[in-house]
Amino acid sequence: MIDVAQLRGITMFTNPLKQTFTQLSKDKRGNFAMMAAIVTPLLLAGGGVALDLANQTAMKTRFQAAADSVSLTVATRIANGDLTVANAEDFGEKLLLAQMTSDNSRFSDLKVLPEVNIQEIKSGGNTTWNVKVGGRVSQSTTPFSKLMGYDEMEVEIASTSTNSTISAQGALSMAVVVDVSGSMGWLVSEYSQPAEIALGINYVTLGYITDYLQVSKLNHKLSNQAIKKVINSYNYDKCDKVYYKKNKRKNFLRAISKPLWTDANTAYNYCVTPVNALDEYLDAGGKKNKLKNNLNLILPYLEDTKIEALRDATAELFNQLSAADKDKKYVRTGLSAYSSSVQGTTEMEWGTDAALLYTSKMTDGGGTSSTASMKWAYSKLESKNKTEANAHKAKSGQADPDKFIVFMTDGDNNYSSDNTATEAKCKQAEKDGITIYTVAFAAPPGGQALLRNCATSPENYYSPETASELIAAFSEIAKSSSEPLKTRLLN
Repeated sequence: MIDVAQLRGITMFTNPLKQTFTQLSKDKRGNFAMMAAIVTPLLLAGGGVALDLANQTAMKTRFQAAADSVSLTVATRIANGDLTVANAEDFGEKLLLAQMTSDNSRFSDLKVLPEVNIQEIKSGGNTTWNVKVGGRVSQSTTPFSKLMGYDEMEVEIASTSTNSTISAQGALSMAVVVDVSGSMGWLVSEYSQPAEIALGINYVTLGYITDYLQVSKLNHKLSNQAIKKVINSYNYDKCDKVYYKKNKRKNFLRAISKPLWTDANTAYNYCVTPVNALDEYLDAGGKKNKLKNNLNLILPYLEDTKIEALRDATAELFNQLSAADKDKKYVRTGLSAYSSSVQGTTEMEWGTDAALLYTSKMTDGGGTSSTASMKWAYSKLESKNKTEANAHKAKSGQADPDKFIVFMTDGDNNYSSDNTATEAKCKQAEKDGITIYTVAFAAPPGGQALLRNCATSPENYYSPETASELIAAFSEIAKSSSEPLKTRLLN
């Protein structure tokens, strides 16, 4: 039988326990700590995942940029002949790896698996290179993502997203018209600031060298460039070999741009006179080297003839065009030199060889009449003359070449009727879609006015006063006119 008193005791014992639990459930103190203990791991895990997602986006962006850069670099190098298709894929993979691994510090345990594919396509005389760059890249995740079972995140860039095609764009025909009148034999400063030659130079030495060069040039007709080559490259022993050894003599004459059939005595004088001038100045203290250094500083500022400067400038023009069209498939050139009448022409042909050879042999003399040469230039390029269009279409498939006339003079026409006729021909050419560049080389106001009116735009008119400025003008014309020949990226 159950003792009622015992039951009462139990009841008395359980009532305080019940009250304790009841009070605890109603007590709000410490709830934040408990909730923090439960929620904090979840927040940290979420933050870790967010950080990994941000890293994944950054990695994808970086990989895409690197792939775009590599595709353009590879395609451009192939087009320029600096890289063959055979080794381009290996080059592209290594370049992509190099670009991505340079960012190792930004990513954790970065792994890159590059994929480069190159397809060569030939059509209509043109060659294009389809360069596709892509692959996979991965990095380690944060510890929180690892707890969730994700040790690594990976990004894949589809090769089609960096599809790049490089091809030659455009073709050109250029007729060059140059003035070789008597005034082109006049001297012109090579550089625009001759006062700079006195900086840091002993004036006695300066005067001595200047006097020597003037006498030497009169006696032997050596150009400043030839004197510089002799000073820098020859001594008495080498000059003796120039005299006695035929092969040495030919090499020497070629170096200073003199005829190879020049006799031994004259060649020896060409060689020994500048060397002798140095020896006359020799004494203790190594003044020979000082004199040579001074001479090298002075030479660029001394005067050469305008025709010599023109040879260098046209060579710059033609060499740049040749570099832009190594296979002679897109560039056609011709040249007409004039004084009182047309002195010589080279017909329009592929490349620049004939025009370049002619300009290297140009001589000055006579008056000035530009009309006939300008008529010749326009007749070669006018739209009704289909010769140029047909030649380009047959060679490269491009039947609408860009057409240019480069018109240079250093003076004014002897008769105003030539100014009128030449300017009329310029306007006719401009209406026919021909772009005209003009170069007034140390020219008087009349010559400047004619060429300013003939230029297609103010930007196409140049007025150099020195040899270096003339070369720079022709260089700029070459870059501007050949721009369509440059390769470009198509995405």
